Amino acid sequence: MSGALSWTLDDRRLSGSRGMTVLEGAESAGLSIPHLCRGCFKTGGGRCRLCTGLINGRPRATCIEPLAEGMRVEFDTPELRTLRRTLLEILLAQCGKDHGTTELDAEAARMGVQESAFARAQACLPIERGPGQIVIDHARCIMCGRCERAADAAGAAGFVRVIGRGEGRRLWMDDQVQIDNACLGAIVAACPTGALRLDQSTRGKP
Repeated sequence: MSGALSWTLDDRRLSGSRGMTVLEGAESAGLSIPHLCRGCFKTGGGRCRLCTGLINGRPRATCIEPLAEGMRVEFDTPELRTLRRTLLEILLAQCGKDHGTTELDAEAARMGVQESAFARAQACLPIERGPGQIVIDHARCIMCGRCERAADAAGAAGFVRVIGRGEGRRLWMDDQVQIDNACLGAIVAACPTGALRLDQSTRGKP
C-alpha cells in the first residue's frame, strides 16, 4: 500500500504521507500553522492548542492528529483566529512579555497581539535554582514538555519531568543526572516562554 494520501486544508487539495501529523502535512506544503509546544521536535505536545483546527468538523490539536485519507481540515476561520488570539492573550497574562526575545513574543507579534486583554497574573510561583546554571521561573512555565524532549534528545533522559497534578503540577529537574553545559543550553533554548535561563551570576540562589 502506498504511503501517499490526499487531504484538504481550507479548500486546498493537498498530498501527504502516512505517519505525518496534520501540522507536518501543512508545513510540507509550505503552509504555516502557529504552535509553541511542538517547536522543532517531530512530536507535538498538544498542550498549547495554538495549532487547533477543525478536523472533519471537530476541534483537534493538529500537532498530534495523524493525517488520514480524505481528511478535511479548516484552520483559517474567524472563530479559530479568535480562539488563537484569546489563547495567546491568556499565555501573555501568565508569562508576560520578555522584551520580544521569546517564541511566545514572536508568535504574538506575528498575530498582531500587542498586549493581553486579561489581567496580568500575579507571580505567586517561585523562581528557583535548578541543577548547574539553570534558573526556573515556574510562573512562566506552560508545561509544554519541550524541555523534556530536549533533554531526551541530548542523552539526558529523565533529567526534566513535569510532576504533580492540578495546581500542584510543576517542572522538576533531577540533580542526580549527569549533564554537561551543552545539554543544559539545549534545554534552555527549547523553552518558548523564557521560563528557563542559564545564569552563572546567581549560583546558589534564584
